[in-house]
Amino acid sequence: MFLILSDDAHQSVGKRLYKTLHTKTNDVQYISVSNLNISTCYNCNYCHTKEYGKCCIKDDMQQLLYEVAKATHTILVCPLSFGSYSSKIKKAFDRLVVLGDTHYYEVNGELVKGTNTAQGGIWAIGVKDHCNLEEEKLFTHLVEENRKIMNVKGKGIVVEENPDQDKLNQFAEVILNA
Repeated sequence: MFLILSDDAHQSVGKRLYKTLHTKTNDVQYISVSNLNISTCYNCNYCHTKEYGKCCIKDDMQQLLYEVAKATHTILVCPLSFGSYSSKIKKAFDRLVVLGDTHYYEVNGELVKGTNTAQGGIWAIGVKDHCNLEEEKLFTHLVEENRKIMNVKGKGIVVEENPDQDKLNQFAEVILNA
């Protein structure tokens, strides 16, 4: 299943990508994180020491974790913020540590954590009009590092707030063929 997690606060690219993917597969789900109550990770390690795979924070992330665990590909869509994810997406992404392996491994000279789910890919679209090259490079590098640590396929791109449909079609094809 393809799961789109979108911060819809200042963009509609997530909804457009959902419609694009939905024309090619029925196995796609869309969740807006904009109005969800997701707290920041406490970095308490409860999920890896006290009760493996469970978070001590009781908020809307509990249901979101269930959906992410079922997904084979997760696609993050958010306004670009200083070359990074928006705060809403960043909080949700950080909390996905619950689904991660408890150990790090070395793969091709990189430390990777992996995941204990069917997750086969992490994809991200940063949305920003007139994005400069430096910020675009920061974002795509961040997604690449996240992908490596998770030991999955993936890619990050930056698009304008109203990208042409061909760009979304191309990105959808890359994800579908991964």
